[in-house]
Amino acid sequence: MFGLISLVYNVSQLIGWSTILGLVMLEIMNGTEKTGQIVWLVHVMQISQIYDLISNILGLTSGSLISNVLQLGGRLVVALLFMYDGVCFCCLINAVIAWSLAEIIRFSYYLFKNNSLFKTLRYNAFMVLYPIGILGELRTVNQSLAIYDQIQIRGLQIILILGGFFMYAQMLSAKRKHSKQTGVDQKQNVKQRSNSPVNRPKRE
Repeated sequence: MFGLISLVYNVSQLIGWSTILGLVMLEIMNGTEKTGQIVWLVHVMQISQIYDLISNILGLTSGSLISNVLQLGGRLVVALLFMYDGVCFCCLINAVIAWSLAEIIRFSYYLFKNNSLFKTLRYNAFMVLYPIGILGELRTVNQSLAIYDQIQIRGLQIILILGGFFMYAQMLSAKRKHSKQTGVDQKQNVKQRSNSPVNRPKRE
């Protein structure tokens, strides 16, 4: 049952974030820069990712709970408090495009784990997407200086930066583990092929 729910969730997340990315690209191409529909869908997708956190807490999925809390918590704060209809489009799209691409890669990897392309993207694309996303979050938050106290804004930005460094370090660690495991698997495959009767030299 959990497997079916996870499959539906992963597919819906992939479709949702792909739709968001498509809407952003459409606004850029049309030059209209409307944010209402994009912001609403981002809110829906981010709130729905509470499912990730619940699954992690219940032990149904692996992964760092701290990383999950930091990423989801930070995004929910930025999305729900600072992304609204009429917010600066140029600031918004930095975060939204980075979030969308990261999630499209993540959920594609979950759905197609044996695909080498998604494996490569999963453990490498973050090196570019995470800094872009964090910069976009900081710029989006900065647009609300007239609404919130400056100390609150600067404090949140510091938390986002520190959380971003932690998440980046976590992904670098995961990348190293993946590279190490890939190397071990390759050595085992070579050893198995060399020991295969097909590859053994025939005795005359």
